Amino acid sequence: MNTPQRRPARPPQRSTRVIVQSTDSGNAFVYKVLIVILLAGIGGFVCWHHLYNTPAPNVAGQPNSPPDFDIPIIHPPPPAPPPPPPPSTGQGEKSPPAPAKPTRPPLPEFKDFERPDALLDLIAATRARIDDARWAEHKERLHAAALHSIARRSRLAGPTTLENTFSKTALPLALAQLELMNRLGENAFADWARAAKPFARHVLTTAPSLENFLNALTPHDHPPGALKVWAALHAKATTAAERQRYENLVLALALIHDARNGNLSAAERAYAYYVKADARKQLLIDPSQILPDELVWGVAPSRFGYDSLDWAVANIKLPLARLGVAYSMVPYRLHHPPYPSYTMEHIRTIGGVCQQQAEFTEANARAHAVPAAHVGGQSSRGGHAWVALRGKKGWHNGTGRFSSDDFDCGHTRSPQTGRSFREWDFFLYDDPDRTNGNRLNALRLTRAATLLLALQNDTTGHTELLEAAARRNPHDPERWRTWVDALLADKKTRPTDYWQKLVNEYRKLMKKHPDHLDLSDRIEMEKIFPRQDPDRVGEQLRNRRRQLAREHPARHDLLLASIRREVAFYQTRNDTRRIGLLYNNTLRTYGGRLMLYLAIASDFAAAAKDSPEVRHSAILVLEKVFNEKIDTQGKGDAFRLPMEARVCRKLAQVFENDGNERKAARYNKRATEIDALGAQKRDAMQ
Repeated sequence: MNTPQRRPARPPQRSTRVIVQSTDSGNAFVYKVLIVILLAGIGGFVCWHHLYNTPAPNVAGQPNSPPDFDIPIIHPPPPAPPPPPPPSTGQGEKSPPAPAKPTRPPLPEFKDFERPDALLDLIAATRARIDDARWAEHKERLHAAALHSIARRSRLAGPTTLENTFSKTALPLALAQLELMNRLGENAFADWARAAKPFARHVLTTAPSLENFLNALTPHDHPPGALKVWAALHAKATTAAERQRYENLVLALALIHDARNGNLSAAERAYAYYVKADARKQLLIDPSQILPDELVWGVAPSRFGYDSLDWAVANIKLPLARLGVAYSMVPYRLHHPPYPSYTMEHIRTIGGVCQQQAEFTEANARAHAVPAAHVGGQSSRGGHAWVALRGKKGWHNGTGRFSSDDFDCGHTRSPQTGRSFREWDFFLYDDPDRTNGNRLNALRLTRAATLLLALQNDTTGHTELLEAAARRNPHDPERWRTWVDALLADKKTRPTDYWQKLVNEYRKLMKKHPDHLDLSDRIEMEKIFPRQDPDRVGEQLRNRRRQLAREHPARHDLLLASIRREVAFYQTRNDTRRIGLLYNNTLRTYGGRLMLYLAIASDFAAAAKDSPEVRHSAILVLEKVFNEKIDTQGKGDAFRLPMEARVCRKLAQVFENDGNERKAARYNKRATEIDALGAQKRDAMQ
């Protein structure tokens, strides 16, 4: 048998430790340190990335970022914040400028207003300003181009050349826009243009409408309220023809109802009434043919309201030429029973005094849009009321104003301004220059003159343009007043002959309007009389007074103003002797006119307080004229007697100031007797 062979056993192996020994022990140490630093850096980067790049939790407090990845995503570190500015040393270092705000491109310039397409450019620019509201820049460009156009007066043929360009260029519209901006103020103008865009677009791009509005304004009107009313009524027109026909009516109502924020309800009621009356052919005038500042007297509210106006149209059938007959349609009754209500119907049925007659006539005229006003004043028969009416040939003020009485200048209240208005100024509306274009060009020249003075302080050019305006509309006292004010404010020396020629020209032009001669009186007092001999001045004033008495015998108020002017001149000379003689002569000459006698006696009483010489020279003349020319011995009518009693009381005051108590008591007693007699006569009137 074979015996298996055994593999020989391995000899036991001895474990042997092999030690490798580096020949450079320092390098091994460095490698170990670098490995540690690298591992530490990787760990720090992972921590940094987790802390600074994990999004914040959402509003509900839940995490809004995905969980961390196993392998961190390496992002570049955020940029370092800019270093803080160095501290100021307090020695004038300037901080770096803030970044500039984006600016809008400048508006195109208006080269001038003489170019044929200048008006279209201005209209387009104005419409753009309605949208972007860059009005301050627009105004600057209007100033520059308008001044360029106005300067042509010196390069060519003076103001005449400028005036000739008005109908062909954009200059009138530019001047009107500038005046409206000045009247409203820049901020108020911008607010208005923004709040009323469609209406503002129409007004600011339509020169006839804008100028028509501005030409009717006075310094006492309220433009914001007027614009509000104008806009509301303008919107009621449905066609261009209707808008054109009623534009003057709309502007007149805007001027009447402009107070505060504009009385829209009253204006709309009036507009509806007159448009309806026009459709029924009930108006006696064409509202489109009367300028707004005159038409206000025809469409202003009456005392009785619009229901009474409808009654007047239905019951009083008078043509335009006979409207004054309405005054006598009211029976005169001094002692009438009370009215159930104050209406035109009751007044005509029951009657009344001159006040009711005048108000009735005024309301009947305004029912047909005819300009009219009831006027009040004093006469030799006491207080009275009459009517001024616009007829076919112009104004007249004789309705109820009895020619046999001695009247002063009557007054009424303007429906446009609410201020007192003289009856004789109604006749200024009859000037043909108001409608033939001369007044329009005169007002344009005035606007150009105002701009020239405001922007360039050109007093010479300013005065030249104002003179051109006055001569273009020569019968307008306001144009002359504006020009003369500029002349008197100018320090330029002018010879006496220049001023005298100016006075003579003005007095000739104002022959029909003597109420405005105070302007020539002012020139004489400031520029002529101080350079003349006093005796010559006194003679000239006497001649002027006598001429006035011949040309206007019924105007005792003008005569009184002339007498007072003479007294004022002699007072500047301290010539009391001449003052006494003046009172004596005027009382003897004009003392029979009761109203004038009262006025002169009042002036005399005031002057006599400080001048015994004046008092003694005139006191006897006062008494003599009363006895010879005024005292009717109780035979005067019921209305004149109270005026005679007033004269007696004035005489009593004069004698009391003179120390004559006996005569003072006598005239006071006489006044009481005359009053009682007058009351008795009035009580007997039925």
